[in-house]
Amino acid sequence: MTERFSLSNGLPKPTQASNSPIGTEATSIASLQPESAAQDLGGRPRLEREKVWQLSYQKRCWYCGTPCDMEAEKCPKCQKGRFEQWTPTEIAKFLKIGRASVYRFLAEKPKDYKPEALQFILPTDLESCESIQNWKRGIQLSGHLSAFKNLPVFKKICQGVILQGFKCHPDKFDLEKMQQFVSAYLEEKKVKKLPRQFRMAMRSFLASRGMAIPRGAGSQYGVSGEKDSYGEYGHIKLSDDQIDQMRDYLSDNPEALFFFDYGIETCARAQTIVNTEISKIEKTNGLIQIRVLESKTQKQWTKYLLTTKYSHAKDTAQELEAYTKGHPQRRLLFLDEGQTYREFEQKICKKLKEAYEAIGLTDPYFYKKPIHSLRHIGAHLWLRRTNWDYVLVAKIGGWEDVQTLIDCYGEMTADVVLQKITELEKA
Repeated sequence: MTERFSLSNGLPKPTQASNSPIGTEATSIASLQPESAAQDLGGRPRLEREKVWQLSYQKRCWYCGTPCDMEAEKCPKCQKGRFEQWTPTEIAKFLKIGRASVYRFLAEKPKDYKPEALQFILPTDLESCESIQNWKRGIQLSGHLSAFKNLPVFKKICQGVILQGFKCHPDKFDLEKMQQFVSAYLEEKKVKKLPRQFRMAMRSFLASRGMAIPRGAGSQYGVSGEKDSYGEYGHIKLSDDQIDQMRDYLSDNPEALFFFDYGIETCARAQTIVNTEISKIEKTNGLIQIRVLESKTQKQWTKYLLTTKYSHAKDTAQELEAYTKGHPQRRLLFLDEGQTYREFEQKICKKLKEAYEAIGLTDPYFYKKPIHSLRHIGAHLWLRRTNWDYVLVAKIGGWEDVQTLIDCYGEMTADVVLQKITELEKA
């Protein structure tokens, strides 16, 4: 049976452990430092009193003095397993207050005192938690390395950085805890929707623990996977005349011109375009087929270049042939050996922005996402060619979900709707 200490008449004596559950909430060691958030607990004296009382519900690492969960088998800081109870002297040293104050605060502690929300110390290094380690291994094995961006966001959620009233140990974070966080955040921040980075971080973590939220069901939990700007940029496009104007402006820079043409014909994402492997480009029966790895989904996809019917597609195919012959030592279509994606990206973005400005484009999206705008332009180009065959264009452009193409890339304009309705009337 675990023993804790309390004070009676100013002298410490062991008392039976409380039956209150240990580990249902979490806090960071930093929250026990005497200078943090004093006003949140009603001023420094009350803050110090609360901290003294909290430490009486924890044990102390014998080696490094770190406060630890009563159920911990090893110290999260030094990974050793020898512990001791906190003494008034050690509490005074840790909180940097007088020992007399510690005795007085402990004497004032109610017999039925239980920490309201902070019932154990969160590990110093959250990444040492088993659940976090399993999550990281899963991301590494999946190859979707971009998911690592969710790690620091989730850590902040657990540590109470995002919401001061919510702190939780990662190993105890589940669907119920997620809903508690969502409800508390919406109420405190007076918003209707949780920011996407928080939603995606929690969804990714829970999926690693076998609690994946089914596609389309996220809104029921307040953690929809939709982007905050979902559907806002389906109108981004260029007409055929504007495409010609862009090509005229870029004609003095063959690399930028080819990148622009290749980007809108393949509808590929930026890194997918840049990392196209020349060895995976084939020409069969007059049709060019290109196998690429889509950077976002990490899935193989086939892109197509037409070579005879459409003038822009024909020009792009000719540029591709000339470009590969002009760079015989390259493995990747746009990168020289040793050249980084970031260097190339900065150079192309600058040129594209200049061209957008030169032809009079005013929508901020072109300047915020100069390369990704090519995916939007390409979607509309192929939709016009196919008489708005969304299923075929999704297959050509690399959209797994046709609805995403409809909502976010290929908004059907009013004149196209009218044209199709008129065709029905004449049929």
